[in-house]
Amino acid sequence: MSLSFNLKDIASAPAFGRLGATAGTGVPITSAAAALLGSGLAWGIWTVPTGLSSDARLVMIAFGLCVIGWTMTTMGDTLIALAAALALVGIGAVSPEEFYGTLGTELVWLLVASFIIAATLKASGVSDRLILAALRRVTTVRSLFLTLTIVISATALVIPSTSGRAALLLPAFLAIAARLDDSATIKALALLFPTIILLSAGGTLIGAGAHLLAVDYIVRLGGPQLDYFQWLMLAMPFALATSFAAMELILRVFLRDDQRSAFVSIASDAPREAWSKEQLWLIGVVALTIAMWMLTPLHGVSAGLIAIGGALAATAPGLSPVSLRNAFKSVEWDMLVFMAATLLLGDALLATNADEWMARRLIILLGGSAADHAWLIVLIVTLIALGAHLVITSRTARATVLIPAVAIPLTALGFQPAGLIFLTVMGTGFCQTMMASAKPVALFGKAETETYAAGDLLRLSLWLLPMMLTALVVFAVAIWPMMGLGLTR
Repeated sequence: MSLSFNLKDIASAPAFGRLGATAGTGVPITSAAAALLGSGLAWGIWTVPTGLSSDARLVMIAFGLCVIGWTMTTMGDTLIALAAALALVGIGAVSPEEFYGTLGTELVWLLVASFIIAATLKASGVSDRLILAALRRVTTVRSLFLTLTIVISATALVIPSTSGRAALLLPAFLAIAARLDDSATIKALALLFPTIILLSAGGTLIGAGAHLLAVDYIVRLGGPQLDYFQWLMLAMPFALATSFAAMELILRVFLRDDQRSAFVSIASDAPREAWSKEQLWLIGVVALTIAMWMLTPLHGVSAGLIAIGGALAATAPGLSPVSLRNAFKSVEWDMLVFMAATLLLGDALLATNADEWMARRLIILLGGSAADHAWLIVLIVTLIALGAHLVITSRTARATVLIPAVAIPLTALGFQPAGLIFLTVMGTGFCQTMMASAKPVALFGKAETETYAAGDLLRLSLWLLPMMLTALVVFAVAIWPMMGLGLTR
């Protein structure tokens, strides 16, 4: 069997809540409502609150307008974030040097290099060969799902962004689905791929841009600098636990006993080909890069420099199917610019002490006794993080909004910033409720073969939500504190 397919251009679904009706004037109702709400918000922040400097008011207005733009308009998330960042420079809240400097941070370069490495893996066919090898011993539907959960989770170690992993794995899904006769099994398989892609992404630092935002906030608030290895140790157990739990839920909710135990043969008749020189070279480069990332506490070389070295080695002339110049074309520059702009927005909130003002108001709202019930704060943060995808469809945008608006103000009650920020960003990985909730969900939902409908996603989410809620609360209260990431001081 060959796992090599040509991907069709699949447009992601429009964001939920952004497709408003049109008034008789031809103006979308949602756009008009967004403009009215934005005007009212700007006026309210500028005139009503006390104890805020003019810079803090302007930054909060920019922040609020971003949230409205991301949730109520059809404008691109990056366009909105970049316009807000430019406005902050214009009003003097941040300097031009800070504006340019966000694109030169180590975290951005880490992602750029990781995208280049991922491009070489895709072009060389290494990922397809490894998946094929893993599926050779599969004999039942359950073993197929178990093996794929392990393989998909492993791709988070080196391939950045969930959309990049989805594009890499879609051909494998199509090839496997072509060998299956049961439509229910194909539907369950289609649900498995994006679900595991999204949940396992939380296990690595490069799994999502939201993680890099979280690391930046933690450092700026005096917390530890979480490197690749430290993030892996803290987050991968949670990512694997929720991924395997989700796999079991999909099997039991969408398949009967006889379907789960049905015989399948995916790759047993595929010819065994010798590994090429280029493929062996790339496997060695990727293995060494991951090993260097995990050994960062020993050698002290930053993850960004290791990734750049790995990218150069992976595109070495004569040993790579892709030149460095062509590999650059695979970098998701839109995501990187978006992340840089949102980093700048977060920095401005901290620099103007707008976060402290929000913290004081939150203390008044919750009352001082709330600090005595850590589990209650964890529950509140978790519910907000899990439900935010219904309003804000971008994972990074959710982190941009929730970290300064929810996690950081709660630290005023006596909680550690690192613990609350980490909890918040891990909760943003739940986003399978709608086609528009995440790009991988839309990609597999619109695949060449019939997969799942909106009702299937809603049904799955109703089962995943209590599982994710329980897992996050247990890890935040009992497991992460034992690993050094506590909630209380």
